[in-house]
Amino acid sequence: SNRKELWEEILEEAAFKFNFTGEYTNNYEYVSLNSVIIKETLYTEMLSAGYKFCGILKRIYPYIQKNMELFGPILGIPEELYKLVSTSLTGELCALGRIDFAIDNNGKLKILEFNSETPAGIVETIGISSIIKEKLNILYKNPNRNFRQYIKESFSSILKDLKKIKPIKNIAVVTSWYYEDIYTSKLIAEILEELGEYNIIFGNIYDLKVTDNKIYLYGEEIEGIYRHYPLDWFYYEEEMRAVIEPLSSGDYLINPGHTLITQSKALCAVIYELIGKGFFSAEDEKFISEYIPYTCLEINNKISSDYVIKPYLSREGSGVELSYDEKFQKEEDVIFQDRVNIRPLYTKVYSTIKEESKYQFPVIGLYITGDKPTGVFTRMGDFITDKNAIYMSTYIK
Repeated sequence: SNRKELWEEILEEAAFKFNFTGEYTNNYEYVSLNSVIIKETLYTEMLSAGYKFCGILKRIYPYIQKNMELFGPILGIPEELYKLVSTSLTGELCALGRIDFAIDNNGKLKILEFNSETPAGIVETIGISSIIKEKLNILYKNPNRNFRQYIKESFSSILKDLKKIKPIKNIAVVTSWYYEDIYTSKLIAEILEELGEYNIIFGNIYDLKVTDNKIYLYGEEIEGIYRHYPLDWFYYEEEMRAVIEPLSSGDYLINPGHTLITQSKALCAVIYELIGKGFFSAEDEKFISEYIPYTCLEINNKISSDYVIKPYLSREGSGVELSYDEKFQKEEDVIFQDRVNIRPLYTKVYSTIKEESKYQFPVIGLYITGDKPTGVFTRMGDFITDKNAIYMSTYIK
């Protein structure tokens, strides 16, 4: 009876505590008061699959780094970024990433992709899920109760590796000036400040300046950078290209350059190409065929007739098309992947003018800090999950 008032209370608290300004996605309410409740057994399977997938990625990305001339074009990585992507000064898989899972109509867990560069949903996962649990007196377990601490430990570990090369005092947390990226990056800046060792400078990534191969932000020389900004954009945005050379030393980036390898959708195709070649163990190959939909660079007789077409480095569902969509035109830098027939959930969705009940398709994101699973972020959207999806807090039964 008081849904709207309660919704506004929750968002007001999120705004004051976490600078959250993402109440709506277009004209729909972005934050749902409904929750996704998953069984402990499914959560345990997600964690196990997350660990296993991270182990596979940690084995394959160093191999690709040593063979960038061969794999760079396959993964869609610009040649100008090869040095940056190939230079790793930390053994961590990523500072903060997110594996996106779906449950198919047979109840099987499937890995859709891995956002190892700029995962969204941090404020929702750390803050809003806790606020909703308290306001609605939800008795199920919150899988994100230690997520903030895990992020802090990941940052601390990577910075310890970087400090073996040079002293670090000033850290820039930078992003483009999109509203969602701003409140996400501000929270990341707060977590870095909690380490108590560094001067954190928050700002617009386009304000970074390079002088004598050193990087400055607002007049301060920067020794470390957390970028909530895709690495490939440093090449595609002409005004950012000057930053590539100093970054290529590898001793600036808290979220390291090799995350662009694991970001590429084409990596799944590379993984499938390596099956049967002696690169993976029999256990790894069984895991890949069970959890990762078959992926290829060219349509062949192994892929089903029902597949999705994904650009190598797209994000938030941008550019994703379906095989039976007659609008699809043959493009370069796309992969073909068996479509996961996601089991839908029937729920109420609210816009600025009405409420409606409709089927939505849940994608359950499992955050990775360092190389371990640490938090859960669920979105509910259309057939292809895009930036218009809504957020539902997730708890464990």
